[in-house]
Order: sequence, then C-alpha cells, then structure tokens
Amino acid sequence: MPVRTLRVSARFVCTSVRRLTLRGVTRMAAKMAYADILATTLGQENTYGALAGRVPAGPMSFARISTDDQNGLIRTYVGDGMFTDDPLDTFGSRAVVEVPGLQKLLKYVCKNGFEHHVAMNPASTAAILAEAFETYLGWGVYYHT
Repeated sequence: MPVRTLRVSARFVCTSVRRLTLRGVTRMAAKMAYADILATTLGQENTYGALAGRVPAGPMSFARISTDDQNGLIRTYVGDGMFTDDPLDTFGSRAVVEVPGLQKLLKYVCKNGFEHHVAMNPASTAAILAEAFETYLGWGVYYHT
C-alpha cells in the first residue's frame, strides 16, 4: 500500500501558542481573546488569555511524551510535517498540518494507547528530539518518518 500524505486541520482549543508563531505578528497582530469553547462550560470571564491567530506555512515538528504508569516507563513519539496555507474558516489559534504517512502514525498512536494531544513547534526538530529522548534520557521513542 503506498504511503500517502494527508492533511489535518488543527484548532488549538487548549493551547499555549506563543505570539511569534502566529501569522500576522508583522502584518496584523495576533490578538488576546477568550477561549470560546471552554467559555461554554467555564464562563467567559474564566477563559481570557488565549491567543487567536493563524500559524503560517512552514516546517513543523510534533512530539508526545507519555507515562506508562503500570510499567514505570516514559514513552514518546515524534515526527516532522508542514504547516500549510490551506483554507481554514474557524476561530482561535489554528493551523492546517500536513504529516506524511498520517494513517500509519494514527494507527501507532491508537494501538499504543497514546493521548491525542501533541506539542508542536515551527521547525524541523524531530530527529534531535528522538536522539535526546532515546540516547540521553533512555525513553522509548517512535520516530515517525
């Protein structure tokens, strides 16, 4: 079966996106806002402080660090992808991400019981993270390529 590249839109509902990562810092500034979805249950007055803006196209890496409490282990997965400029009509902090072999990655995540949230950064750093996690920290790493 050929490896396909799929794109997934991401809306960062529970996010800590730094201002310089969002598009518009020099064109039209990212803005401080309420976390609209969380506000439906927590009340708007309790959700101010989220940044709203679009992540610009460019390289990205993602990583997940998880504990396996029953076996006393720390496990991770890392990989590289691209933020794209695909249309995305929504609110909050948002991006469209292209990850080569996304179905393979999702199968791994589900079969191994990982949570679905990941950390992302606007650079290609997966190889560096994989080496550091495995070599220096002794963690189990799945490097998605």
